[in-house]
Amino acid sequence: MLFFRAVAQNPEEKISVVDSLFWGGKETEALSKNRKLEENNTDTFLKIARAYQTRGNFGKALSYYKNALNNGPNLPAVVSEYGNLLYRTGKFKKADSIFRNLTKDFPENPGFHYQFGLAKEGLNDSTAIEEYRKTFSLDSAHQNAIYKLAVHNFQLENFEKVEFLGKKALESYAENSKIIGLLGQNAIRLRNYSSAEKRFEKLVSLDTNSEFAHEKLGFSYYHLDKWERALEEFKIVINLNPQNITAYYLSGIIFNLLGETKKAEASLKKALQLKKRGLSGMYQALGTTYKQSKNYAEAINYFKLALNENPYNMSAQYELAVAADNYFDDLQTRINYYRIFVEKFKADPRAKPFLSVAKYRIDELKKEKFMNGKKG
Repeated sequence: MLFFRAVAQNPEEKISVVDSLFWGGKETEALSKNRKLEENNTDTFLKIARAYQTRGNFGKALSYYKNALNNGPNLPAVVSEYGNLLYRTGKFKKADSIFRNLTKDFPENPGFHYQFGLAKEGLNDSTAIEEYRKTFSLDSAHQNAIYKLAVHNFQLENFEKVEFLGKKALESYAENSKIIGLLGQNAIRLRNYSSAEKRFEKLVSLDTNSEFAHEKLGFSYYHLDKWERALEEFKIVINLNPQNITAYYLSGIIFNLLGETKKAEASLKKALQLKKRGLSGMYQALGTTYKQSKNYAEAINYFKLALNENPYNMSAQYELAVAADNYFDDLQTRINYYRIFVEKFKADPRAKPFLSVAKYRIDELKKEKFMNGKKG
């Protein structure tokens, strides 16, 4: 009995029990026991931090990481964990400072340079790319750094460099879907559609529900005159995303090439309809901007443009009535704008909250008009 009591009093034994609870999925119980063991124990603070991080409570996790670092040696791995969580929670400046120091103390550690690059990127610091280059020079198989460098070169249209980097990444990880997708896009930009076809076929085999992969594979088939296969891919794309304009548009082009004019007309009309909806949204956003700055004349103009593109844009119709209510002096004109909204959307259940406000404003404006008439 004395022996078992001695074991129970041993802090390391207690921590071992907590570990067992945590890894057994009993995180709440583990956290409760950890709190009782705190006593400025660095190892305990660290375990609590990791447990909170696993549970998604990043605020508490950061607090306990700080406690761990303040009450014990600043082990690089722990500092790196803390910095990584700072980055994940959008605290880029603090993360930048952490990894700046780590790269000074451990200049040959590729992981610290990569994380330093991420922090810099979060701060929109263009020198982030130098950290990714440093990472690659220290570890030529670092998949994430290679991808960052490849994307950078793709944006600069250094397509040969993208090929080099992408193939380098695939040497150590042949199923890196992000790299395969980027190489596929690179092949399209080089108009090497045969290569693009192979790459996107590989990507589809890795992720059969990827809208991007199926769309680009269909695009490659289209340019290789494999029209039937392209249509199959675009059909999959539309099933995955009925709002994909490219799939409808290219399907329409192919149906025309195949002499199926009815199908071509239906696909192209759908593409045009979706395009107009997109324009409607952009016009509405501009109208909202002008309305918020109380430039009601411009707001009215853009809400009308939005409705020209999509007459059943409920939000634009309502916002138009509100802008008109604020802009026009004539009460009947203001009433009319609300009435148009009510008539158009009175049967739409989604419009219920807007209809209540519109009807209330109509009643208020009618009363005001009546009172003005009595005064006259």
